Amino acid sequence: MPEPGVNEAVLASARKLCYAERDKYFACLADNDKENNACKEVRKEFEKTCPAIWVIHFEKRREEKIRLKRILEERSRKQNI
Repeated sequence: MPEPGVNEAVLASARKLCYAERDKYFACLADNDKENNACKEVRKEFEKTCPAIWVIHFEKRREEKIRLKRILEERSRKQNI
């Protein structure tokens, strides 16, 4: 529940903007194959738009998904041998 005096519409709008910037940044990383220099400006917008704790959370989640995907691909390869 938001704090008294905080407009829920403003919070929802800020959250949507944060998600959009997160998606742009992660798409940039995917398109540039870990070449972080290509995504510097996009990352700055992501960090500026989202609360710092969210940035940390989103990055950890992304890393976990990547790690899980690698594990599942490795298992699949081993089963197909």
